[in-house]
Amino acid sequence: DQIRADQLRRVEGKLGRLSPRERELVESLTVQIMNKFLHEPTLRMKRAAAGPSGPAYAGAVQHLFGIGEEPG
Repeated sequence: DQIRADQLRRVEGKLGRLSPRERELVESLTVQIMNKFLHEPTLRMKRAAAGPSGPAYAGAVQHLFGIGEEPG
């Protein structure tokens, strides 16, 4: 979500002056896109984590997304 919010801030100047309602709609749109984008992978990760290879999947996800690592 932080990446989404950062990108939205980057393009705000290019969008021109938005009314509070327009800003709310753009914000909602970006959240909806992210939710749709992440829905299926999240379900698949949960299913995989419940199986016998769960720890291996958890380790792979942590590595891919840098979870638990210092930002750098």
